[in-house]
Amino acid sequence: MTKYTTTGLHAKVGNALLEFFRKDDDLLFLDVNERSITHKLAEHLQCQFEDNDELKVDCEYNRRGKITKKLPWGDEPTRKDCLRAKTVYPDIIVHRRGYKCDNLLLIEVKKSNGDDAHRDEEKLRAFTMPGGDYEYELGLFLEIDVAKKRMNHVECFKDGSKKDGCSCCTVLSEISDSGHSKLTATWGLPASAKPHRSFAEMPSNSLLVRNLERD
Repeated sequence: MTKYTTTGLHAKVGNALLEFFRKDDDLLFLDVNERSITHKLAEHLQCQFEDNDELKVDCEYNRRGKITKKLPWGDEPTRKDCLRAKTVYPDIIVHRRGYKCDNLLLIEVKKSNGDDAHRDEEKLRAFTMPGGDYEYELGLFLEIDVAKKRMNHVECFKDGSKKDGCSCCTVLSEISDSGHSKLTATWGLPASAKPHRSFAEMPSNSLLVRNLERD
C-alpha cells in the first residue's frame, strides 16, 4: 500500500478543506450540525486518495475488525449520539477496512459554537496511542469558526500525544471561505498570483509550501 508522510496527510486534509470552503460553505451559513459538515468534508477527502482504491474515508465508523470500537472510559450508558459513551464513533477516519495495520488518519471536527472539545482530545490521544487497539498514524482536531466561515484552530496528535508547534497545523488554521486569496495574502505570494486548486500547485518558494515541507 502507498505510504504517506505526515506532511502529505496534512496537505490532503488542506486540499479537502479548501474544496469544502469553496463548494459547501453554505452549510456554515445555515449552521447545520457537525455530522452534516463532516460528511461533506469526508467526501472531499476521499477524492484526495484516488491514487489508492484500498483506502476508504468513513464517517462515524464504529468497527474494529468485526467488533465494536470502544475506549476505556468507564461503564457509562451507550447511545449512538453520545460522545461520552464507552462505544465511540470517530468523526472521520481514513483506513483500510478490517486491517489495523492500515489505520492512517483520524479527524475530529468541532464547530466553534459547539462544546465537549476536551472529549475529542481524549479520543485523539487514545486512537493514536502506540500499542493500543487502533494505532492511527495521525490524528487531527479541526475547529471551524461558523460565523467567519474559516478554520479557527487545528491540533495534531501522533503517538498518543498532542504535537505543539506543528507548522502544518498553522497552515491549515489559515484556510477560510475566501480560500486561495486568503492563503496568498498570508503565505507570501503576490496579490496578483493566480488562484491555486491545491497546495501542490503553489510555487515551491512560497512560505506555505516551505512550512509544509519543513515538518
